[in-house]
Amino acid sequence: MCVTLATACATSTSTSSSTGWVPSSSPSSSSASLVYSSSSSSFSSASSFSSCTSSSSTSHGCLSPYFITTYSIEEKLSALGNCIACNDYVALTHTDLDKETEELIADVLGVEVFRQTIAGNILVGSYCVITNKGGLVHPHTSIEDLDELSTLLQVPLVAGTVNRGSEVIAAGLTVNDWTAFCGSDTTATELSVIESVFRLREAQPSAIVDEMRKSLIDSTI
Repeated sequence: MCVTLATACATSTSTSSSTGWVPSSSPSSSSASLVYSSSSSSFSSASSFSSCTSSSSTSHGCLSPYFITTYSIEEKLSALGNCIACNDYVALTHTDLDKETEELIADVLGVEVFRQTIAGNILVGSYCVITNKGGLVHPHTSIEDLDELSTLLQVPLVAGTVNRGSEVIAAGLTVNDWTAFCGSDTTATELSVIESVFRLREAQPSAIVDEMRKSLIDSTI
C-alpha cells in the first residue's frame, strides 16, 4: 500500500473525494449553500463522491493508495478512508493501524492523531464524517462518547443517519465547510440535521459550487 501526498487533493474538510471536485479557495458567492443529492444511494466506490474506501485528505495533504506516491509503507489496513476520519486539525483512526502509519498520517495531513472507536466500531472513517465546523456520527453513539469526541475534535457532533436510516455515514455523505453531497434516499429530516450540524446555511459557496448547483437542477428538469 502506498501513502501519498497530492496537492490536487487539497480541501478544507476531512472527507473530500480524490476523484471529485472540491473547492480549493475561499467562497466568493453570496448564494445559500445546499446539500446535493446523488442519483446513487451510496457513495462507496473510489470513483464516486465519497472517499470512504479509497483516501483521506485535508487542506494540508492527501492520503491515498492510488495516486502520487511520496511514501510507501506496509499496512494491512489499506482501505484508508474506512480507517481515518479527519478535518484540518484532528484525525481519528482505526485502533489497529501501525505506529508508522499513524506517524505518516500526522506528518502528511498535518493533524493530531487519536486512535478511537465510534459506537464500538473500529472503522471510524465509515461511521462518522467530520469537518472544521461539525460532525455526524453513528446513531448509536452514547452521550458520553459524543461529549468525549466533541471535546477531542473541538466541534459540535450529532448522532444520526443518511440514506433513510443508514448507519454507515461516510458511505452516503461527503461534505466540506461549504457544501455536502449525499445519497438520493436521504430524507428531509436527515438533510436538515446535516445542514444544521455542518452549519451549511451559514456558508457562502464559491462561484463554481453555484454553477454546479445550477447544472444539477437543470439535469433533473
